[in-house]
Amino acid sequence: ELGTGDIGTNLTTVSGSEASAALMVQCQDSTWVLYGTSAADWQFQRISEEGGAQPYSAQAFDGAPIAFDQENFTRYAPTQAFGNFSFNSISRAVDPLLRGARVKASVLVKNRSMYRCFFADGLFITGTYMGKEGWSWMPCKYGITIECAVGAEINGQYRNFVGGFDGKVYETGVGRSFDGEEVDAYIRLSSQAQRANV
Repeated sequence: ELGTGDIGTNLTTVSGSEASAALMVQCQDSTWVLYGTSAADWQFQRISEEGGAQPYSAQAFDGAPIAFDQENFTRYAPTQAFGNFSFNSISRAVDPLLRGARVKASVLVKNRSMYRCFFADGLFITGTYMGKEGWSWMPCKYGITIECAVGAEINGQYRNFVGGFDGKVYETGVGRSFDGEEVDAYIRLSSQAQRANV
């Protein structure tokens, strides 16, 4: 048993070294990493005293976990020094939408390099990793609250499924409708003021 003095929320496998993995332990208001293979060589280190994660929000994206704290998404990237992680907010563009949000589930869409997080008010946010350009974020709603989500490879194809508050299971990212219903969509363009020469 190892104590954190905080409420544990997520456990995520991370890269500890070239030879072995480590375990990231995210709590309500702190983040820790457990290194080693047994009680003989365990090292339990706190990497953040201020940033934690909400339950069900952490996903290991390419060796660098992503999680939602209270107002933003944070990515924990391993650094060259063993035992060190750098962490920073990666969602500033959508942070105002997420204040006070409560996470219900999250999932990776591995075949599209996406992270998806579902909230109690029915909103979900999809983050797409764009390489050197960073992360691009898109808020959406299915019209139902998602309670759980899972992604898995089935017969060589990666697929995502979600469980709705209505008791049904849906597959996401397939077809051109919402379970047979039309997709309601809109786009809001940025305003541009132009002066006409008369």
